[in-house]
Amino acid sequence: MIFQLALRDRFRLDGIAILEGSRLKFGAAAATLCLAAAAVAAVPSASAGTDETSTSVTLPLPRRASPAPDTVFAQPDRAAIQLFATLQPTDSLKDFLARSGVAKTDIAAASALSAQALPAGVQVGTEIEILLGATVRTGERRLEQLSFQPGRAFRITIGRTLAGDLKLARDAVSVDATPKHFRGRAGRDLFWSLRAAGVPAATAREYLDALSTRMDLRKIASKDQFDLVIDHLRDAAGKAKTGPLLYSGLRRENGGSLNLVRWTVGDRTGWLDPSRAEQRVEGFEQPVRGGRITSGFGYRMHPILGFGRFHDGLDIGAHWGSPVFAAADGLVTGAGWSGGYGRQVRLAHSDGVMTSYAHLSRILTVPGSRVRRGQLIGLVGSSGFSTGAHLHFEVRRAGKPVDPRTFRYTGVQVIGTTDLAALRARLEQLRSI
Repeated sequence: MIFQLALRDRFRLDGIAILEGSRLKFGAAAATLCLAAAAVAAVPSASAGTDETSTSVTLPLPRRASPAPDTVFAQPDRAAIQLFATLQPTDSLKDFLARSGVAKTDIAAASALSAQALPAGVQVGTEIEILLGATVRTGERRLEQLSFQPGRAFRITIGRTLAGDLKLARDAVSVDATPKHFRGRAGRDLFWSLRAAGVPAATAREYLDALSTRMDLRKIASKDQFDLVIDHLRDAAGKAKTGPLLYSGLRRENGGSLNLVRWTVGDRTGWLDPSRAEQRVEGFEQPVRGGRITSGFGYRMHPILGFGRFHDGLDIGAHWGSPVFAAADGLVTGAGWSGGYGRQVRLAHSDGVMTSYAHLSRILTVPGSRVRRGQLIGLVGSSGFSTGAHLHFEVRRAGKPVDPRTFRYTGVQVIGTTDLAALRARLEQLRSI
């Protein structure tokens, strides 16, 4: 209990002068002294003459706390650890909480709440903040609060309420999603010129890698002008997050220019030049989307023959009848039955590269035709020397088999008129920022 002593006039108590208008606060242990002071002040002083003095003692009633809504999170009493992490491809929210030492009951509750808000789960790359509290009997820690931003416009918080249980709150986030545009002279060292202009180190390296796919970086002159746009987010609190590089440009001193836009072709994203229809495309498209590798490249125990044998390609498990796509633009050099391969399609690509698609249940192309990257050419089956539905996918260069997972292929793809127009519109949009 707090006692307040209000004094309007000056008086002396035990030789201590107390000024007019001041307020003294005493704890409960000084209540007796406070009341005694009030009594002394109330007695007229002989030297005061006819002057009036008055004092009052105010004892305020204790205030009763108003009930808080369930959505208000409680302040943890013994919060000890705050963790920050980024969800990895092989991770899940439940794995992250378990690895952080969260109590099993809290893991189950938080995972259930998260699944209700995000049925597809937390995306890879999401930054997660977690606040751990006191240690429970199992030696694990109590979860006080979990927070992450699964999208640009909202944030999820799972926290402990005043009642002690975990609840989820979804809060709207005001975000400025305007990309950042950087321009400047290449100088003696392009990398450090980019850094001096405020470009993050990782983005500067990404920019140089993009340019290197089209030109020799050693030929860049000091008076050449770099031009790039980066995906960028900034919330209302001023917290910024830099995303991927969207546009890489170079204005040459001799009047030439290079413009590259990040663009998605099939299931891959790469750098395309809006000035031409023929584009260089890095890597292969997945021949079976959503399939899993059941047998890799190299020596293995053959599942039917029962002895070791070199496996020339990859076995990609998939459901019977799943679509099979061309990994790159090419010419159909074979489409029919081929012994142990069963129904097989063979494609010839640039630089002496060939791909093969075997054990098909159905072939949807003919020899001599040209196919585009991502074009449907067959259906998964188990024809020929096979133990179940899957695609046997091979890559050969100059007639020799290579591992499709490590082989780096650079091909040429022709962009359609509609896609090329969209690509050029995207370039103008980025350069106008």
